[in-house]
Amino acid sequence: MPVLSLDLKTPEAGSSTFYPFPHFTWEEHAAAFESVSEPVAYDIQIARDVEFKDLADEDQVYLNRYIHDRPLEPADYFWRVRGVPYAGKPGEWSKPDRFTICPCDETITVEYDAEAEDHFEAVSKALTRAAVISQSGRSVRVDFPKGTYRYDRVDPAFLELANVRNIVIDGNGSRVEALRYNSPLTRITEGENIAVMSFEVDLVGERPFTQGTVLAVDSAASTFTVRLTPGFPDYETSPFAEAKHWVAVLEPGTEGRLKTGNRSLFSMKDYQKVEDGVWNLTYASGRYMPLAEAFEVGDRFIQVARRPGGPSNRASDSRNVTFYDITTHASSGAQYACIEGSLVNVLHCRSLIKEGWFYSGNADGVHTRGLEIGPWVEGTDFQAIGDDSVALYARPATASVVCPDGRANALILNDGFMNLEGGNEVAFFNPQEGRILLECEVESVQKRDDGKWLATFSKPVPSNLRTGGSQNVKEIDQIWNRSKSCGDFMVRHNTFRNIRRFGAVFRARRGVVEDNTFDGCSNSAVIFVNEPFWPNGLYASDIIIRNNTIKDCAFELNSHLPITVFFRQWGNTAAPGIGPRGFLIEGNTFSDCASPQIEIVSARDVVIRDNVVREDGVGRRPEVEMKNTKNVVQAP
Repeated sequence: MPVLSLDLKTPEAGSSTFYPFPHFTWEEHAAAFESVSEPVAYDIQIARDVEFKDLADEDQVYLNRYIHDRPLEPADYFWRVRGVPYAGKPGEWSKPDRFTICPCDETITVEYDAEAEDHFEAVSKALTRAAVISQSGRSVRVDFPKGTYRYDRVDPAFLELANVRNIVIDGNGSRVEALRYNSPLTRITEGENIAVMSFEVDLVGERPFTQGTVLAVDSAASTFTVRLTPGFPDYETSPFAEAKHWVAVLEPGTEGRLKTGNRSLFSMKDYQKVEDGVWNLTYASGRYMPLAEAFEVGDRFIQVARRPGGPSNRASDSRNVTFYDITTHASSGAQYACIEGSLVNVLHCRSLIKEGWFYSGNADGVHTRGLEIGPWVEGTDFQAIGDDSVALYARPATASVVCPDGRANALILNDGFMNLEGGNEVAFFNPQEGRILLECEVESVQKRDDGKWLATFSKPVPSNLRTGGSQNVKEIDQIWNRSKSCGDFMVRHNTFRNIRRFGAVFRARRGVVEDNTFDGCSNSAVIFVNEPFWPNGLYASDIIIRNNTIKDCAFELNSHLPITVFFRQWGNTAAPGIGPRGFLIEGNTFSDCASPQIEIVSARDVVIRDNVVREDGVGRRPEVEMKNTKNVVQAP
């Protein structure tokens, strides 16, 4: 059957925009995500002429949306799309639409003084002017003359933007030297159509972690003696003097990689100075592995300072934000954290180890929570960071009253984590029993005078739903917004090297993980797993995991397997209920990884095909471990 052409949506025909990363969207193919074994692809072309002879970009994607991963220069463009059914012929091209990328309405140049000791005031002055222009409805470009900019404070951020829209900030390759270990580069609050481009960020003063070498181990006393690397903070120095932080042990000879067969972190409870640069550290607990097995003489270690650190770049309650071509060498928190809002792009950004340092960051690479449209992450290179490369999740709403006034389909919801709107898809979950209680849609939401919310649903709610205040979210039943789960995400063409914990972890409705390299992730390279104890969740569905290279992953103690789908209940055991559904795992290559290579637990509707394990030049079919599954198909 011939496939008809698809209607184009955005950019609208004949429209103009200053934004160099337009969001391309189009009509979804009728068969998209109908069958996990038969994914629908889309060809997209962007050209400078209507005959499509001078192409600016062409690509194939498995979502009905697209982000060009480089900024489009001001010009007229034409674009078109066609659907490609699985194992079928491409459909007809859509009718081309024209759009225009224009220069910003105004340009502001930062007043740069190469001799200044702190450039924050000059930057703040330029951003204040940009905000005034933005609030008048005009677009504005903030240009940084290429140079070195120094920054000596924590708050506000070097680039602080609040309640503004239509701004492009171009560092033009400038270097930002931060003196405080937790100095943020960017903080965006309630922004829209913001792009931050082309900066290199280095910490030249305080350090976000300390590092050193193990000199001795005393198992009887639960202590080990370390020599700190000169220039790194000791335990009398902030922030280590205020709080106990976790330690990770590194593999000899490999920068940033955790040690094989070890735990990915250890908690410390005491520090005692022996002499300058030499300290005794007391291990907090030996229940996970004996001290003598955890630390050996000659081991290198790092100890992070997560508190009171924060993200290098953060966008909160913001929409259509792009971070492009940003290099960081260390971070006290996540590299890019995006909380609530929609549509965040992280393109060609890097987190790289400084010479002489053992690590580059304390937390996630891309960390997003509760986005309506999930992130587009492409072309990044994250090296030796202290948590997941990409982490996508949501937090749940909770109820205080069930069936108020006898209304069988209604709840009174607490304010904490309440982000439901009419038309959203939701799932009710009992974390203690690991069961999904109800899946339905929200009909309406109304704010009450007491700060709580009256919500009605398309089906009667469970009459025995466990309720409580929002502070009891881990102990009571939860309502998860599947429509704001960072869904329709794209993670492609990235390199994730020597990562503590997961390469990519997600709990989203629809997304693609393709053509990435995962090298040296201590736990799974690609994983769905909910975490009731945070709580992070809930479950993933309609996910394509294809053509990834997975090397030397899942080597830490008690690790999950390299690709894992695992639905949990309280206590981290497998849930008796089934949540995750609709996974295609195909064309992935494993080498030097834990075996089995794929783990499916408490999930359904999974297709595993055309994956290969390569060892000594020989390819074989990966091993799969399964428990409590339905409709899992394994093809050669």
